[in-house]
Order: sequence, then C-alpha cells, then structure tokens
Amino acid sequence: MISRIIEWCAENRFLVFAGTLAVVLAGIWSISNIPLDALPDISDVQVIIHTNWEGQPPNIIEDQVTYPIVTALLAAPRVKAVRGQTMLNDSYVFVVFEDGTDMYWARSRVLEYMQQIRGRLPQSVSPMIGPDATGAGWVYEYALVDHTHRYSLADLRSLQDWHLRYDLATVPGVAEVATIGGFVRQYQVKLDPNKLLAYGIPLSVVLDRVKSSTNEVGGRVMELAGTRYMIRGLGYLRSLSDLENVPVTVKNGTPVLLKDLGNVSFGPDIREGVAEWQGEGETVGGIVIMRYGLNALNVINGVKKKLAEIQKTLPPPIAVIGSFIPMYYLHVSSNIMSLGGLALAIGVLVDAAIVMVENGYRHLSESGVVPDAERRRILIAAAKQVGPALFFSLLIIVVSFLPVFLLEAQEGRMFRPLAWTKSLAVAFSSLLAITLVPVLMVLFIRGKLHPESSNPAASATKAIYLPVLKFCLRHKTLTLVLNLLFLVLTFPLAWKLGSQFMPALYEGSSLYMPTALPGIAITDATQLLQEQDRIIHSFPEVETVFGTVGRSDSSTDNAPLDMYDTTIMLKPREKWRSGMTYEKLIQEMDQKLQFPGLSNTWTMPVQNRLDMALTGIKTPIGMKIQGPSLDGIQEMGAKIQQIIAGMPQVRSLFAERVSQGFYLNVEVNRAEAARYGLTVADVQQAVSSGIGGMNMTENVEGRERYPVNVRYERDFRDDIGSLNRVLLATPSGGQIPIEQVAKISISRGPAMIRDEDGQLTGYVYLDLNTKDYGGFVEQAGRLLRDNLKMQPGFAFHWSGEYEFELRAKERLKVILPIVFAAIFFLLYMVFHSVAEALVLIFPTFYAMTGGLLLQWIMGYNFSVAVWVGYIALFGIAVETGVVMVIYLHEALDKRLHSDAVLTSQDIEEATIEGAVQRLRPKLMTVTAVLASLIPILWETGIGSDVMKPIAAPIVGGMITSTIHVLILVPVFFVLMKERALKRGTLQPQQSQAKA
Repeated sequence: MISRIIEWCAENRFLVFAGTLAVVLAGIWSISNIPLDALPDISDVQVIIHTNWEGQPPNIIEDQVTYPIVTALLAAPRVKAVRGQTMLNDSYVFVVFEDGTDMYWARSRVLEYMQQIRGRLPQSVSPMIGPDATGAGWVYEYALVDHTHRYSLADLRSLQDWHLRYDLATVPGVAEVATIGGFVRQYQVKLDPNKLLAYGIPLSVVLDRVKSSTNEVGGRVMELAGTRYMIRGLGYLRSLSDLENVPVTVKNGTPVLLKDLGNVSFGPDIREGVAEWQGEGETVGGIVIMRYGLNALNVINGVKKKLAEIQKTLPPPIAVIGSFIPMYYLHVSSNIMSLGGLALAIGVLVDAAIVMVENGYRHLSESGVVPDAERRRILIAAAKQVGPALFFSLLIIVVSFLPVFLLEAQEGRMFRPLAWTKSLAVAFSSLLAITLVPVLMVLFIRGKLHPESSNPAASATKAIYLPVLKFCLRHKTLTLVLNLLFLVLTFPLAWKLGSQFMPALYEGSSLYMPTALPGIAITDATQLLQEQDRIIHSFPEVETVFGTVGRSDSSTDNAPLDMYDTTIMLKPREKWRSGMTYEKLIQEMDQKLQFPGLSNTWTMPVQNRLDMALTGIKTPIGMKIQGPSLDGIQEMGAKIQQIIAGMPQVRSLFAERVSQGFYLNVEVNRAEAARYGLTVADVQQAVSSGIGGMNMTENVEGRERYPVNVRYERDFRDDIGSLNRVLLATPSGGQIPIEQVAKISISRGPAMIRDEDGQLTGYVYLDLNTKDYGGFVEQAGRLLRDNLKMQPGFAFHWSGEYEFELRAKERLKVILPIVFAAIFFLLYMVFHSVAEALVLIFPTFYAMTGGLLLQWIMGYNFSVAVWVGYIALFGIAVETGVVMVIYLHEALDKRLHSDAVLTSQDIEEATIEGAVQRLRPKLMTVTAVLASLIPILWETGIGSDVMKPIAAPIVGGMITSTIHVLILVPVFFVLMKERALKRGTLQPQQSQAKA
C-alpha cells in the first residue's frame, strides 16, 4: 500500500504541493494563535472555602466550622482529598478533585454540599467560595512605594483597596486582586469602663448605639408640586465629630455622648499580614490572581497595560513596581514542554528524508546518465524500496512514545504537551516521507551525480569501520561475550543513581520562606522581615526583594503570621559574580540569614505555589503526622526532628508546633454568674466586645468602606489585673468586675489546626541540600524505624514531591512493558520475523547503557523527565536498526536472486556490503539526531533544567545503540541467515512487497 502511495504522489505532484501548502498555512495560523506560557498546567482542580469569624481562636473555629465542612465534603462526588487549615479568625478548606473534573462542575457540587450543612454552622458565620482560581494562579505581584514618605501606610492601603484593585479587576482573565500590608483605616471607639460605671451604662447599650450611628435609608417616593421625589434618609458619618456626638443615654435631661465615655479616633485595624520592599521599610502589596484555565501571558500583558494607564492617575510620588512572577500553567499551549517535544523530534524528522534521498542518489549515480523517464523510474523505485520500512520505523517512534500519555496526575499534565508535539511532528514527518519527499526527489535530483566512493568523509568512515566489522564477524562469540560483559558492567549504574519526582526548574527567581515559632508579635515579625530583605538585597545577584509575612486578604492565601514569604528576583546570570551558581548563591544567603527562632526554607515561586496547592507542604519534600490529639502530633514531630535533623542531606528541618499557641482564657463560673442574673453569653459579650474589640458597623464614604470598632481603652486591658476589673452590667442595673464571675488564666493551645480528610494533621518541613529525594527518604525511613516509637493511633507518611515520585514509579512499571510490546509488534509487522524483531529490540538495551553513563556523568537523578527521555530513546534506537536491516536485506537479496548457490561466505560478504557500503545514510541519521539534541545539554536558559535530563539519555543512548547497530546487528544477521541456510529456509525479504 505504501509503495502505491509513493507512486500516486509522484504522478500527482500538484495535489501533493497544494495539500502541503494548506498544511503549512494552517500551521502558521496555529502558531500565531496558540497561547504562550511557561509550563503546562499541572495543578489539581481545587475549590477553596474561606470562612472568616472575627476574633475567634483556632480551636473554636475548628470545632464549629472547619471540621463540619471537611467531613461533609468528603462524600462529595469525584473528591480526591479535603484539607482544612484553621487559624485565628479564619478557616480554609481545600477540596481537591480527581483529574479531568471540570472546575465549574466542582464549584457547583461544593455549593450544593455547603447548602446542606448551613444549619450546623454558627449563625454569624458565612462561608464563601474562593475565586475560580487556585493558589497557583498568582500571575503578578506589585508593590506601592512612596519614596517621598508623604503618604502613610493607611493612605497607600486605601489607594490599593478602593481604587487600584478595582481597576485591575477589570482586566480580562483576572479572578481577584488581593492586598497585603499597610493599615486598614478604622473608626475606633475606646471606652473607659469607669465612666460606663459612673453613668450606669451597660456595654451592650453602647454597642447598640454605635451600630445604629451610621446608615442611610429610603422612604419610597413623594409628589410635590407635580414632581416625583425619591425619599432618602441621610445618616452616614461625615467625620469623627459625627461619631463622637452619638447620644448613648440621657442623664438628668442632659445627653451622654459617645465622647463622654472614652476616646473616639481613627486607627489601624488588627493586621494579619505585612509587606516590605527591598529592606527599605513597610509598604502595600497587591497580588493579581488569574481565573482558572486562561492564558497567563494575555492576563499579564493586560495587567501591565492597565498599570501603565493607572500610573497617570496615581499621586505623583507613588510608584507601582511590578514583580513579574508567572505562576500559572495552561493546557496544551506553546510552553517549555510542548516546545521541548519539537526539540526532541527535530533530528528524527529528517531521518526518513535522509535515507530516502540518499538511496535515490546512490541508485541514480550508479546508473550513470539516463533519459529523464528512466531517471524518474529509478528514483521512484528507490523510494519504494525503503519507503515502507522507513514509514514503519517512524511509526515505531510514534507508537513507542504514546504510553507517555498513560502518565497520570501532575506528571501526566506536565509531559502530555511534550508527547503531543513530538508524536504529531513525527507522525506528519512519516506522512511527508511517503508523499512529499518522493516528489521532491523527482524534481531536484538530476544532473551529473558523483558516486559515494568519491566522498572523502564516506571513504574515511568506511576505512575505519570495515576492519572492525570483519574482525567481529570472524570472532562472533568473542564479540557477543564482550558486549554482554559491557551490559553487565553498565546496568548496575541504575542502582547507584538517585531518584526524584522532577528536576527543579530554574525560574530566574528564588523564594525565601523561613518559619518562626507560633505567637510572634506582628511588630517583631515586621522588624525581622525588613532585616531579612535588607540582607538579601545586598547580594549583587539580586535585582529586587519583595517580602511578606502573614497572609493577604485572599482565600488563596492561607499563610499564618509565623510564615515569611520573600520573593527574590535575580539578575540575568551574565551579571552574576564569576563562578557563582544558583546553589552557591542560596548557600551564601542561607549562611547570612541565620536568625534565632527561624527555620529557613529555600524554594522557587512557581515550585512553591504548586507544592502548596498540590500537597499543602511548602517544601519539595515533607512529612504529615496524623493522630487523635495535637499534643501527641507535636510530640511526635519533635522526636522526628531530633532523629533526622543531623542527617548530612538536611539543611534545615522544622516540625510545626501545633499546640504551642498562647491563650488567655476567661472561664465563667456559672453558679456565681447565675447569682447576679448573668448568663455565659453576657460574660462573653464583654470578652468579645470590650476586651477583644468588635467591628459593630461599617461607614460608607463614597466608594470606600471603613469599619467602626468598639473596645475598652488599652490601659484597662493590657494585663491580667486590669482585665479582672473589667465591669459587667447586671440585670438589676449594677455593675460588677468580671473576676467575681470568671477566672482569667494563661495557657498553651493550638496555634493553628490542620485537618486532612477529617484527621488532625501536623506538617514537618525539610529543606535538603540534595535532589536525591528517594535516597534520602530511604535513609531517613531506616532511622525512624529504628529509633521512633509511635503511640497507638498516630502515623506519619512522606509527602510533597516524594508522593508523586512513588506514584510515577508505579505507573512506569506499567508503561515500560507497553513500550517494548508496541515496538516488538511493529517490528514484526515490518519484517514478519520474530527473530529479526527480537534482534532489533536489542538496541534499546544498549541504548540504555549509554543513557546511564551520560546520566551518571552529568549527575542527573532518575526522574519522570529522565524516563521520558529513555522512552523517546527506545523508539529512535530501533529506527537506526531498521535502516541497517533494510540495507543488509538489500545486499543479501541480490545474491538470493542470482542463480549461484549461496554459501556462508556469501552471506558474510553481503552483510559487509550492506553494512559498510551503506554506512553514510546510517551515520547521517544518527548525526542529525545528535546535532539536534547535544546543544540542549549546554543550554542554560529557563526550561533547560527539565530538558537536559530528557536529552541526556537520548544523546548517550544514541552513541551506544549506534555502535550496537553497526556491530551486533550484522553479527546477529549473519548468525540467523546461516542458520536459515542450513535449514533450507533462506528466502528473499518480502516485507516491502507485502507493505
């Protein structure tokens, strides 16, 4: 059939050219319209539920909010995992769905299940679904910097919250714009409890008056003098004096105003996050979060354009300094992996054309000067001679790579674009080899042609190859033993190389993420953040430093106040100090950033956002401890830290102090409270409002909204003695100190509570100075088995990228046999011989030896990227063997078609002729593949970290597999044909005719 296709294409050149032109034009259009991105989308489909419960500690929110939500969503369809995280004021629940789930279907299912549990949640709690984005959707960060210091942090925060973020939210594809840092402006009413006592005013009355102090209402309509007027009651606060003059009660005909009971002023709301720029001081930052599944490049360009427009409307001293951090990955787009697939395919794309053109050239040059009709016949016959086998050899490359599509989850999403582009490119190449190439041969191969013997390069390679081949054919047993010995000596390298999930991708930036002990005050955290940023910015390789501590106001950001997050944008490598590498730079920074109480972690922005979104662990490798109590989890984490912290691979290790938060407890004596007619709720109102402070209402100021907060003056709540004297109003009109009905004490409790699939969980973060995660886990596992005694009900498991590595290994155990089975099946279809198919499988083993050697020399661990390189190598190595066997059969068939009686000597001579005389096309195909891949090994740009481990096995393997094809395939060929000769079954090869 393929021979007929070749002949038809040669007869219908116009249709072939027209079809080729149409394909080219379609390709050009696709290139101009395909989305661009850094990496393919490897994030899970995830829905975030954020619940804010102002003033509540973690244990209360966990019991009443997080746990009910987590347990309800465990039963939702297609849910893979549910992770909860609870901290002061906030609950976060991350619902992770199975691969292939539609994002908006998932969101609708979460909303459906949330409706079912609303009655089980506190009345004042309103869970909200986060934006249709994930934590990996942070595509842009920026800072508002005022170098003149004319504007306060409150001014910058207002500018960001009420103007800038709304402008950026209009950019197509933006799901949310979050704010971190600065001060939220707040109307603050600070009451003096002694004055409340003197006037006999209960706290509850003040709260009610403040709540009703700012509002506007409508009164429908009214007609006056034939005109229809809409009625409104104006009542928003216009100034602080409006709030100061709010009447609370009347004493002796004189109103008691709010200002008579304490101090009314503007002040900052309690902060849960701080932003810092370059070590210069606090600032306000913004985070642009992209909607799930869109084109990151388009969104980023839209944000940049909008910022350029907004810049003209900002106050002159304020600069918006962007930090370009692409952190989101799309579907099959033009990205590192899809372009990498083309890089892997480039050398293979020309292989078939090289062999076919060279075969036609040889036949025509041997025929001398012939008429045009005869020239055309010779060229088409030459194309038909090798076309079917070449087509099937390219088909083998395509089919052998198809099992890459069987990779699942993150690794599947990472390498699927590469598999698509490589497979499609080679598939189109195979079609062009039997359609366009024969037509081009007929058009352009003409004139006086020089025979191959006149080529000095061909003559030189033959002069080297011929004596080697003759020696190997004379000493077949020795040749086979030496090659087998080479396999035995090389394959043990596979057990000496380390393992990891994926090679780290250098992003041109770094992320410094130290963790402090729970309970650090925000003022101390801010000073420490500025000092860190100042030190980092002093390194000459650093361009900018944007540091944050705590969290922004986005549901995609669940960082506690003890977690630092400093994004370091690095200068281009050519501007670095001589001899400086990324690893050495991180080591130098780490040495200068050793602060007491901080545990350092180094990663990169994209990698971190993905790690946290996929597993919750912020480091590439970590541990999750689960058990029935937080105290037990913390104790177990401390033991684990003690056991493995001394391992040489550990740069730093931090086990979360899950039960080391600081609590001030107000325990109500119910009997005593009842004597005064007080309920627990009466006492707790003083705790939540008077002591803690409560936002009672919100004032509207044009487009801006600011809270109004009420609490006692600081002097009446800054120590336990003062707190004991906080007054409670009784139903009888009297007031008593709180110490008469409650006991105030200090204790330890949960600083933050993690909940995974309904189980209490604690994390252990590991920052390693090695990428051999598999080897480290194996060693650490032995240490823990020998030294860690676990209490009943407690367990731990390794998480982070190591989870993915284990899953990928299990899938590869299925994929690799499928690859070899597919190759064998196609080889049998080409040659209709089990023996020859087995002979051509052998290059894959010798290819692997070269891959292992180069992998070992370059120091690459086994990873999914490396195994993808081996899978690509196996198909390419077989193609070289197929080309060799084509020419061996051609030379042998000439003798079989003659009338002479064939001898073993004739078989050897035919083998030497087919191998040596046809050496040029074989070396050209191998050279083309190596020339396309070797430059990748010297590449240093972004993306090379993933492509090098893919290219290394192919480059090393092509060298050893080529040696095998040039030596062992002829030896095996002679052995098989001599055996067939003795049996009387030796026949000309018929596979081309059958094809």
